[in-house]
Amino acid sequence: MVAVRQAQEMQQKAERRAHKFRKQAILLEQAQKDRNDWKDIAEYRRQQWVKAIRERDHKQDQMSQLARERETVQERLVQVTRERDTAL
Repeated sequence: MVAVRQAQEMQQKAERRAHKFRKQAILLEQAQKDRNDWKDIAEYRRQQWVKAIRERDHKQDQMSQLARERETVQERLVQVTRERDTAL
């Protein structure tokens, strides 16, 4: 009888321990999922940042090109104006 009782107590103890470990495993899985979600969010934000930087650089290049073209047109205008004044 004592042996049966001890066996039942050991079985209950093992079941409680197994329940505790299952609960910890579930919490660990959730923590890992959360970490992976945060990594995905961070990567998405990084990609957005890189895209914004590339777009900014492209716009700056366009602005520089337009400034060069404007200078060329202004120089040509000055040249045409001088030629006109010389012709008069």
